[in-house]
Amino acid sequence: MVFIQFYYGKRMAFGPVNENIPGLGGSEGSLLVLSRELAGRGHLVEGV
Repeated sequence: MVFIQFYYGKRMAFGPVNENIPGLGGSEGSLLVLSRELAGRGHLVEGV
């Protein structure tokens, strides 16, 4: 297991939490999908 921490300086949180709902930008959606996949492989993923 690896601890992975993402820092996204534009804002503290983004929503919606589902990448298929309009309102989430491309880079935010990509980060969400990547985080879920890494967590699904057993890595600890945290957003800062």
